[in-house]
Amino acid sequence: MLKKWLSLVLAVMMVIASLPAFAQTSDANPGSDGQQVVIDETADGSDSDGAVSDDNDDEAAVSNIDENKMQADGVADVENSSKAQITAPEKDNLGKFQKMRAEIQKLIKQRFFARANTLIDKVRAEVKSSRLTDERKKALMASLERRERATMHSVQGEYQKAANAIRSAISLNELKGDTDRLLKTQEKVSTQKEWFDIRANYEKDLTKLLEAKQPLLKEKLAVLRQLDSKRKLSKEEISKLQASLKQINERLAPLNKKIQETHRVFAVKRDKMRKEGIVLNSAQHRKLFPLVMKRMIVRFGNYNLHRQIARHLSNIAETNETSWEGLKENFARLQKLQEKVWDLRKQLDALAGKAPLSEEDYRKAKILRDQLEKAIAACEKALGKVEDAFIDQKVFGKLTDKEKAEFVKLFRDVWSRDKEFDSLKPSLEELYEKIFERPIIIDDPKPEPQPIPMPKPEPGKPSLEGEGYIIKEGNVFLLRFGDKILWPNNLPARYMVNKLEVKFGAEFILRAADQPTNDLPKVDGPTNDLPQADVPTNKLPEENAWWKKYPEISFTYIHAPQLPDEPFKRDNDMATPTQVIEENLDNQNKPANLMNAF
Repeated sequence: MLKKWLSLVLAVMMVIASLPAFAQTSDANPGSDGQQVVIDETADGSDSDGAVSDDNDDEAAVSNIDENKMQADGVADVENSSKAQITAPEKDNLGKFQKMRAEIQKLIKQRFFARANTLIDKVRAEVKSSRLTDERKKALMASLERRERATMHSVQGEYQKAANAIRSAISLNELKGDTDRLLKTQEKVSTQKEWFDIRANYEKDLTKLLEAKQPLLKEKLAVLRQLDSKRKLSKEEISKLQASLKQINERLAPLNKKIQETHRVFAVKRDKMRKEGIVLNSAQHRKLFPLVMKRMIVRFGNYNLHRQIARHLSNIAETNETSWEGLKENFARLQKLQEKVWDLRKQLDALAGKAPLSEEDYRKAKILRDQLEKAIAACEKALGKVEDAFIDQKVFGKLTDKEKAEFVKLFRDVWSRDKEFDSLKPSLEELYEKIFERPIIIDDPKPEPQPIPMPKPEPGKPSLEGEGYIIKEGNVFLLRFGDKILWPNNLPARYMVNKLEVKFGAEFILRAADQPTNDLPKVDGPTNDLPQADVPTNKLPEENAWWKKYPEISFTYIHAPQLPDEPFKRDNDMATPTQVIEENLDNQNKPANLMNAF
C-alpha cells in the first residue's frame, strides 16, 4: 500500500514539474544565486533607448567575398582572351600570378587593404615584364582591376574608386559583363549617399527624443528626493508617490513609443542596405562620429537619471522595511550586469591605450561598444522593472530582520560599485573619443623584412653629470672630471678658460667597438705632460690630434657660476661669437659644431 502511495506522489510531482510555471529557465529568476546573466546578443536595441547597431556591416561585406569564384573568374578572364595555345613558359607565369592573386584575395578578406593594394601593383609590374603575349598581359591586368582592385575598394565603401578600376579594366580588355558591372557599381555611389543621410538623420532624431525624456525623468527624480527623507512613509504617502510616478510614466509613454518606432523604421532601412551590400567609407564614418557621440552622451545622462530614481526607491524600501515584487531579483540581476559592464569597460580601456588602433583592434572595439550598449540597456530594463513593480504594488510586504539585512547588503553592494564605476578615469565618453575618433592603422600581416642593424658598442656609463674643470693643454681645451680627462667636442667659446670650474651634463660619443669609452686615463699630476702645439712635427694633422686619445663627450648643458651672464643684445646689434652660444643645449637633436661661432 505504501509503495502505491509513493508511486502516486512521485507521478504527481513529475506532472507539476512539467508545468510551464515550474519549467522556466534562468530568465524566470534572472540574476539569482548560481545563475549566469545572459545578455541577448541578437537584440537590435529596438526595445530600449539604445541605438540599433550597424557595426557588423563592414564585416559582412568582407565575409560575402567568394574567393573560389573570384579565382575561377580570374582564370577564365585570361584563358578566354586568346585562341592561341598557352605555351609552357606562359603556363608557369600564369601559375605564379594565380598564386599571387590568391594571396591578394586572402588579404582583402582579412581587411589588410594596404598590403593588398601594394601586392596588386607588384603583380601588374611583373605582368608587364613577363613572357606572356601582349594580349594575355592586357587580359591579366584588366582582370586584376576588375576583380581584386574593384573588390578591395568596394568592401571599404570606396565605390567611385571601384568604378574607376572597372573603367581601367574596360580600357585594357573589355568583357561582356563589364558595362553592367560598371553601372551597378556607379549606382552604389548615390545609394551610399542615401544610406549616410539615413544614418545621420537616425542619430539626430534619436538624440532629440532622448533629450525630450530628460525633463520628465528629472521631474520623477525630484518627487522621489522629496519623499526620501530617512523617515517611514505612511500608506497615504506611498499611494501618492505611486500615483505621481504613474502620471509621469504616462507622459513618457508616447516618447518611448516614438523611440521604438524610430528603431523599427531604421532597422528596416538598414536591412535593405545590407541586402544591397552598401557600406559607409571611412570619411563618412568620421562625419557620423560627432552625431553618435552626442546621442551616446544624452543616453548616458538618461541612464544616470534612471539609476538615481532606483536608488531613492531602494532607500525608501530600506527605511520603510518593505519590499515589493521582483525587487530582490532585479537588484541581484543588476549586480551581475554591473560586472559585465565593468569588464567591457576594462577591455575598452586597454584598447584605448593602443590608439590609434589597428584594423583588427578597431573591429574588437566596435564589438565591445555594441556589447556595452546592450549591457547598459539590460541594466536600464532591470531598473525600469524595479520602478514599475513599485508603482503597481498593492500591498507591500514587511521585511524580517534577516531579510532587511540581506536587502541592505545588496543595495550597498550595487550602489558602491556604481559609484566606483563613475569615478573611473578616463570617462567612458573620453574612451570613445580616443578610440573611435582617431584614424585606423591598417595592419600588415607580413611586413617587408628590414635589415638588422649592427649592434652599437655600449659605453661603460651612458651619461655624465657633475662638477669639473676646463683645462688648457697647448691650444686644446679639455675637461678634467675627478681623476679623468675627457675631450669635449662642443665646448662654447666663452668657456675656453683655463682652470674654469663648471657644472655640466654630457653624453659619450662612441667611435668604434675597439675603443671602449669607459677606460679613461687617470691624471697623475697638474697636467699629463701633453705635447705642446708649437713643437715641430712631421706627422699629418690627423696623426697630430693627440687629444683624440681621450674619450670624446658632447655637452648637453654647461654652467660656470663665476662667469658673468650673457650681455643683453638689441635687435640692431651685431651678434658676437659668445652671444651666439646658449648655455642650455638641451634643445639640440644632435651635438652642434659650436666652433662655428668663431
